[in-house]
Amino acid sequence: MEKPEIIWKDTYTQSEIIENLSADLLTVDYPVYISTRKKVNHWQTIRELYRYFRDQLQGKCQWKHLIVEYNGGAAPYKMTCYISGCDPEVIWSLDTATQEIAKEKFSNWHDIEDFYNYIRDRFAYQKIKRQEWLAEQEKISQQRAAEAQLKEERRKKYLQRDPTNPAARNQKARRHLERLGYTLHKSNKIRYYTADDKGQFKIVDASGKAVLGKKFDASIDDVERFYTALDKKRWSGRYGLTEEEQKPQRDLKREKKTAAQLKKYGFVLTYDKYYGYSIKDSLGYTMEHCKNLEKAEEIAEKLKKKGFKERESPVKQKKILDAFNKKLTYNRNMPDIFLEMGFNWKSATHNKGYMIYEHYGYKKVLFGENYSLTLDDVETYLKTEGREDWQKENTVRYQLRKHGYLLRKKKVRDWNNYDPHEFQIVDAATKKIIAGTDTMLTLEEVESWILRDNCLEKST
Repeated sequence: MEKPEIIWKDTYTQSEIIENLSADLLTVDYPVYISTRKKVNHWQTIRELYRYFRDQLQGKCQWKHLIVEYNGGAAPYKMTCYISGCDPEVIWSLDTATQEIAKEKFSNWHDIEDFYNYIRDRFAYQKIKRQEWLAEQEKISQQRAAEAQLKEERRKKYLQRDPTNPAARNQKARRHLERLGYTLHKSNKIRYYTADDKGQFKIVDASGKAVLGKKFDASIDDVERFYTALDKKRWSGRYGLTEEEQKPQRDLKREKKTAAQLKKYGFVLTYDKYYGYSIKDSLGYTMEHCKNLEKAEEIAEKLKKKGFKERESPVKQKKILDAFNKKLTYNRNMPDIFLEMGFNWKSATHNKGYMIYEHYGYKKVLFGENYSLTLDDVETYLKTEGREDWQKENTVRYQLRKHGYLLRKKKVRDWNNYDPHEFQIVDAATKKIIAGTDTMLTLEEVESWILRDNCLEKST
């Protein structure tokens, strides 16, 4: 027989053969796209069966799967095959008439019989596996039921206990205090009490110091209130306490007064339970960290004496800072240029300022030593240096054309060995090369040439 026209994929990505057992019906999905690297049993027979069904569709089958169904519920145990677009057809069974029909259709019916026996073995194997899986699931279900029953018995036993029993309360308090790092002591006196021993409880810490009931005068109610208060402080979020209740040592009155003073000058006072106080500007940038409130009050008083004015407009400041980061700091074609905002409340010469620096393993200040730049200076620098290469090139061309020159650019580039020397300056009238004859110029050198008196000489 002719070989079927099957699309082969010789790759490591392989489609899997899917076997599905439902009751007594085994369904096997054989994809045609199985790689030749994968060894498949009876693959020649599968190809012939696929060819047989595909010929019925005159080669118009796009779904490259052969479905094999084996009914192992009752004799004659039929094996049915089909592909998409064809009706299922019984290929082989234990019935003699079905076997005779298959022998007439297929010349290699011995291979089909072997394939039928292989499918029967797979059915028996899947049956055993399914029984093992069902037994395992039954075992798991029994274990879960036993565990649930044990939990229910424990819950009923717990509910039957009397929480007001003095012995139970004492034991609970003792265990709870041990977890918190304390020890509960019970007086040994039963009837004859003294001035130093009232016959009740005392709580001591790890060092042996009494923290409650120094004279054994604490009742069990006092002990319970003691460790409950410790729990509330320890798990403040669980008990829904506010931040003010969690930090009672904070002077909220002084905080509000200091925050109001700083707000006049465009700053915000924030508090963090781990890092303390921080002074931030209107954009959220941290200007100063303060470990305590006294330092924040000192800064507010210094600003008041200096006559500190409110900072720049937050909208304008944010717009310029974002543009600087986008065009310069985060631009891969530019060096590592950063903008740093300075705030020195101790200084008497400036209240605000900016500094532009370059970072190549070390900090090198480019402009604005000691944060002497204003926001307008940063904006001017951004307009000059924040342009793209094509924008700079267009500006240079415009300046040269005004004075009768043209900019010639090298067309062919060797990207493996890129050289920025790719420009020449040409006279617009005579086409004579004015600059860059021997060695071509970079864009920065062209800009420097324009700034010299060359253009002025031509214009005069």
